[in-house]
This record gives sequence, structure tokens and C-alpha cells, in this order.
Amino acid sequence: TLEICNLYELGNIGASIMT
Repeated sequence: TLEICNLYELGNIGASIMT
């Protein structure tokens, strides 16, 4: 995932896919 998405991945992997 992207560096920014990586932060969201910690709380919600779904956020990484949407971003």
C-alpha cells in the first residue's frame, strides 16, 4: 500500500483499498 495508506492500514485495511 501507499505510505499514507499504511497509516490507515493499522486501523483499517479497507481504507488502504479505498484510497
